[in-house]
Amino acid sequence: MRLQIAVLLTLGLAPMTTEAVAIKLHALPPTVRARQEGTVAGADVVEISAARAEFESFQVVVTATEGNLRGVSAQMSPLKKETGESIPAKNVTCYREVYIPIRYSSPGLIADPLVPFVNPYTNERVPEPRWRDKGMEGARFGAVGFDLWQDRHQPLWVDVEVPKGAAPGLYTGTLEVRAQNAERATVPVRLTV
Repeated sequence: MRLQIAVLLTLGLAPMTTEAVAIKLHALPPTVRARQEGTVAGADVVEISAARAEFESFQVVVTATEGNLRGVSAQMSPLKKETGESIPAKNVTCYREVYIPIRYSSPGLIADPLVPFVNPYTNERVPEPRWRDKGMEGARFGAVGFDLWQDRHQPLWVDVEVPKGAAPGLYTGTLEVRAQNAERATVPVRLTV
């Protein structure tokens, strides 16, 4: 009798949804600050312009929909022209904007420190710290493999370095965001040199 009641309670409490966890992406200019909660009014395509030997930045806000995301990471493809020239992926640096508490000027959590996905000195990925039996493993802040709660936002900052010898014109590529429990999502990136 107890087993039957436990099974019925478990089945009754289990969510009856077939929707999968999904990743939603919004492109923002570097001058906009994204909060963890609320609405994000962004674009579906990143549109940036830069001169030769210049850096240009943009943001992509990752939002978890229909559930929590686990092990989120991102990477940028090379930016290519139709004529074959390209800006390699090594000229693009992805960062996770880490939220920190602010008490006075604008109370709440504000995305401020930029943690690179790849350590520029060792070329190793910078993993998100994890709690284990004996405490936290890894650095205080990480970028690769972060978790994101449902309906929360995580901005990513992307720097593009245009080489000095880049040919003028339109370059296109994609920023890809993956999670362990969701289908990958991409946002097109268009750079005019």
